[in-house]
Amino acid sequence: MYYFKNSEIAETYHVSVKTVSNWINAAKNGKLNISLYDVENKSYVANTARNMAILKNLAQERRKYRNTRSYKEITPTPEFYELFSRRQVVAIINSLELHRELPRQFTYMGDGAEAWNKYSIKLANSSQRDNSLLNTIELLRENHTAISTILQDYDKIDVVDLGVGNAIPVKDLLDRLLRQDSLGRYVAVDVSSSMIEIAKRNIAKWFGGKIDFVSEVKDITYDRMDEILATNIYRSPSDCKIANLILLLGGTINNSMSTENTLRMIRSGMSANDIFVTAFKLDTPNSRRYFDYNVGPEIRKLSSMYDNIFNLMNLFKVDFALEADYDPIKRMRYERIRLNEDLSIKFICDKREHIVNFNKNDTILLLRIWHKSSIELLNEFDRCGLEILHAAITNDGEYLLQVHRVKQEKF
Repeated sequence: MYYFKNSEIAETYHVSVKTVSNWINAAKNGKLNISLYDVENKSYVANTARNMAILKNLAQERRKYRNTRSYKEITPTPEFYELFSRRQVVAIINSLELHRELPRQFTYMGDGAEAWNKYSIKLANSSQRDNSLLNTIELLRENHTAISTILQDYDKIDVVDLGVGNAIPVKDLLDRLLRQDSLGRYVAVDVSSSMIEIAKRNIAKWFGGKIDFVSEVKDITYDRMDEILATNIYRSPSDCKIANLILLLGGTINNSMSTENTLRMIRSGMSANDIFVTAFKLDTPNSRRYFDYNVGPEIRKLSSMYDNIFNLMNLFKVDFALEADYDPIKRMRYERIRLNEDLSIKFICDKREHIVNFNKNDTILLLRIWHKSSIELLNEFDRCGLEILHAAITNDGEYLLQVHRVKQEKF
């Protein structure tokens, strides 16, 4: 490519498209030493290493000069540092600084877990059947025989639920395995200990003491699963064969910055005995529509699921506009806020200040949902070393269930 699009420069250097246009006009007038590339009477910044260095310096210089009338500085509350670990604070800082994104998984921590629980209950009780939760439950129910057939050579099945949420999607599955006397342990894995506590409460309410509930606080986007998935190998007696039934439901993986990186992280901990079941909402014209995250009858511009982390970071003190749409280029639905003022967020990490700066019109991504076809998903799993054993799509073509195992090397 010989030149950069103005939008690419704006996204890379966290400036507005208007600022890029001003730089180009300044270069035309000899005020900036930027090389331009002309296409159909329009000028663009040429793709050269020298230009990239100049753009970086321009962006850094621009951040030094702020309109004090529209400038806002916020600091996270003490409760923010109580809720999030040092590692998580660093992850939030890096994500905001490098990617202009507030990691989705951290909205489920603390009071955010109960907000998600209420939303999930709303979906479970909905009279409209076309939501992700009810379709996931239905897919698991309709394909239980197929999954059981795949696992028929094993005496016990450990269910490992990645991104457990409140465990509502797996209630029916656990009940069926219990009645078959084939359930080993139920292992709830989530980045949020608050979310795990809700799942534990629900499992106790539904099944009493019949289920061996085990939990692990892990972030599936960067934590390895080796220790969790290998446990049944060490506890299995010689006369009992145990397999892991690994679940990743609710489209959790579609929120990841890189679905392939997450899949490879999970794949690296799997053994030959493990079966991996996922559920996705597929890319269709209907699924590209905006989604309703309101819990009650009131209509909120910003979902209550963000209340906790926004309060902890004092983001409600900032003037912003919410944007929610489908990006046909990146093929993703998104929610983000666009800042109406310059912003600095001052973090304290290891007793040292770390300031993340934003300019007016910068955006902070809150949610992404990648849109992919069934073929694209199958190919993606294949590239990550997972082979398909079974797949099923709902009658409306909106939701897909896949069953995979680790590819076996053939010599």
